[in-house]
Amino acid sequence: MLSGDTKVPTWSSDELVAPVIDSLVTGTHRELPLNLPNSGQCPDLPDGAVVEAICIVDSDGMRGRDAPRLPAPVAEILRRHVATQELTVSAAVSGDRNLALAAFELDPLAGRGDLRSTETMVDELLSGTAEWLPATMTAKVP
Repeated sequence: MLSGDTKVPTWSSDELVAPVIDSLVTGTHRELPLNLPNSGQCPDLPDGAVVEAICIVDSDGMRGRDAPRLPAPVAEILRRHVATQELTVSAAVSGDRNLALAAFELDPLAGRGDLRSTETMVDELLSGTAEWLPATMTAKVP
């Protein structure tokens, strides 16, 4: 394609950025699946948690269209994922190994085994990526 021997395809990539920009600029009303900070479109989750929902996009911006309630067990599972993500971000920003361990222990998938195995896994992951992490993240605290 770069040599000019093959034509560059002109079909739509189906990426949503072009229609979102068009709607914001022209005011064309669209309803699209977007990931936005929660501002009521998922009332069972904390505000600010990023959620995927059908959103309205127009010259007024992007906002959730609906606000469905989740079944209680599903809401609890999702809240646990949000809490895990928040701990993970806090660990990364602060360089706190103990917060990273807490995130793994809380994670619905990583934390379902023996917690000693989880700590070993965290140590191995932090050790394997130590060159990109602050020293406080890889130091074991007694």
